[in-house]
Amino acid sequence: MTMLSYQHNSIRAISRLDQLPQLTILDMYSNNIQSLQALPRTPSLRGLMLGRNYISTVDSQQVRVVWEEACCQL
Repeated sequence: MTMLSYQHNSIRAISRLDQLPQLTILDMYSNNIQSLQALPRTPSLRGLMLGRNYISTVDSQQVRVVWEEACCQL
């Protein structure tokens, strides 16, 4: 599976992505996600859609690690 869409599902957290090693696009638009702190490392992930959630802060260190892993896989 390379794309997963869970739009409009009242999901509160993103987890178990490590069980989808080929996942490249994750669409979590319009859920109840408040934090990305538990976002697992997913080296194959290239697209992450999180619009219309309740995320108030993003840890720049975490985003940098995810970004660097994605860039190095190209």
